[in-house]
Amino acid sequence: MNMQILDLLTAATLMMALLVLPVTGVYAGDQVKWKTFNEKNGLFTIKYPSNWIPQKIGGYEGVEVTSPIAMSFLYSGSGTSGAIISITADESVFTNATDSIDSIYAYAQSLPKYKLLEPMECGKYTINGIYACSALLSYKNVELPGKPIVSELDIVIIDENGMQYIIGYTATKGLFDDFLPVAEEMVKSFSVTGDILSTGEESVEGANDSPDLPPLKESPTFQKL
Repeated sequence: MNMQILDLLTAATLMMALLVLPVTGVYAGDQVKWKTFNEKNGLFTIKYPSNWIPQKIGGYEGVEVTSPIAMSFLYSGSGTSGAIISITADESVFTNATDSIDSIYAYAQSLPKYKLLEPMECGKYTINGIYACSALLSYKNVELPGKPIVSELDIVIIDENGMQYIIGYTATKGLFDDFLPVAEEMVKSFSVTGDILSTGEESVEGANDSPDLPPLKESPTFQKL
């Protein structure tokens, strides 16, 4: 899946969350119960807060999604604020993650109000035990209500089989920093448990309560808006 299609899908999914999902009234600073998402075909598992909504990334304006993994986890905040974690896996056209990040840069520069917040960094994050490359940028998302400025953290690996995994964390201004520790915990917990190359379907079924992670504790980072 190319980055432009992924961006459109992410924007459409986040817009749907902001328009349809009810305001939860639960902020980053409140006690959060963690759950475990178990993909029904056994492809992967990931921890997520119980007040985030897991769902498949669907097609957008006739675009069919055929990625073996195409999932999102949504949080709807007050008003039109919101956050999303998106996870995709595809056979990569690149041989290394730095080239993939460069392609994200190339596309993002065409977006209004684009700003590179942090340059590419490799080694800060891992996905499924592999050191990843990441970059942080912001832009005006004209697909969302109010056309807000959003911040986007993209974390990329390419494994030994040539599979590219991208975990993206996008949030509206004011929520990004609050939920960054939540996003980082989700990235850390992501684990590939099945044969991605031989499977092309995933489902939101199989989300179960899990006591493995403790509730989030109050800290200066987590403050009510």
